[in-house]
Amino acid sequence: MLLFLLLVFLPTVPIETEVVETLADCPGFFVEEKPPEIPNILVGGNIRDQNRYKVICQTFEDIRRFLTLYDTDNKIPVFSAYRFTGAEKGRPNEPWKIEPQLEDDINMRSLRQSDTLRNQATDSDYSNNKRYHKGHLYPNSHAPDWDAKRSTFTLTNAVPQVGTFNGGKWAQVEKRTKCYMENNCINASGKIEAFVVTGAEPGNETLNNKINITSKMWSAFCCHNSRDDVWYSKAYWGDNVPNSNWRESSYEEMKATFGIKIFPEKCSFLNNVDSSRTHPCEKEYPFQSEITTDTAPPSTTDHSSPAEKTTCPPNSTPASPMTPKTTTTLAAATKTTQPTSITSRYTSVINEEDCEDDEETNRKRCRSWG
Repeated sequence: MLLFLLLVFLPTVPIETEVVETLADCPGFFVEEKPPEIPNILVGGNIRDQNRYKVICQTFEDIRRFLTLYDTDNKIPVFSAYRFTGAEKGRPNEPWKIEPQLEDDINMRSLRQSDTLRNQATDSDYSNNKRYHKGHLYPNSHAPDWDAKRSTFTLTNAVPQVGTFNGGKWAQVEKRTKCYMENNCINASGKIEAFVVTGAEPGNETLNNKINITSKMWSAFCCHNSRDDVWYSKAYWGDNVPNSNWRESSYEEMKATFGIKIFPEKCSFLNNVDSSRTHPCEKEYPFQSEITTDTAPPSTTDHSSPAEKTTCPPNSTPASPMTPKTTTTLAAATKTTQPTSITSRYTSVINEEDCEDDEETNRKRCRSWG
């Protein structure tokens, strides 16, 4: 009977995500398969509080597309990690989905009335609000094919982002990093390959008295440039406020100054690549070379309770150090060996106030933002 009800109420083609025990259960998204090191959250590949932090192997059409570490207390992702192999143009008109496996009791009431879910955001949390968008961590604009794009539209891959930041400065970050990776991250097989980790630092306010509103966004990528035989990386961060500035720097600067280790040491070397392949990206997607002093890189505030705060460098606030480690060579998306169950459902309709920049037409498009 329950299976019948699930088939009735769930969409025809669900996101078949898997909530797994460890990051090792979802390989393919970190350099050398070495997971991040996050004080009080993820240490030595082990999650300190498995009741609070969940590893979601984001799977669609039996292919593992990306990985998310999710905070069920703040109801936002800690980070999403993915392997960039090039991107297909366009954006699917895709409804947002939830992850029923995050709930202790999967019943039809919680599935049909998603606003009752306790461990994650739902579409109703974003309703009747014009300030915040559903901001992708793994953006659909970085996905290699249409199904991969569709897989990014899950609320476990989104945080509340101020609309002008999400559709403005941060969208510029996504376009610029995409350009850099397409031109500079060419592996020994002549294919585009880079590893990206994008995260959110929790803030002190909530949306709908439930969802933590991100204070800062950060992102970094690392790849081996076979043309120049160097490891290449960059890092970005910005405050989640209206008309926020953002900063591009070396990954080493981000790690050394604020203690946020995202990649292995090989990604820390300040190696240069042929400037003829970077200047076009800088020209097409310009930004301020320096940002105002009131916009600092991610502080080392972790996602844990106040009693678990870590120490920080002078003049910085606590933050969540992230240490994703990347993999040098991997097959495209990893095919699952076990059948996946129906674990997500469509949860939203298009909100007219949610708009984005269409990079193909350079015009605003209004739909469910990510």
